[in-house]
Amino acid sequence: MRNIWLVLLLMASGAAQAASFDCVKAKTPQEKAICTSPKLSAADDSMAAAYKAVLGSVRPEVAGEIRDAQRF
Repeated sequence: MRNIWLVLLLMASGAAQAASFDCVKAKTPQEKAICTSPKLSAADDSMAAAYKAVLGSVRPEVAGEIRDAQRF
């Protein structure tokens, strides 16, 4: 029984950091789905890395426009 709790604790701690955002603060159904699915979490990580790469490859004013467009 003790080992089961240890495994559950380790799984929960991994899930909390699996996405590109803090899963402890997940509120929306979409965020919760990403945090509970390894496939969605991996896709979210890939998308976050691509987004960061794009922002790093353009002029600062263009990066600002891209960020603003993502807020809608």
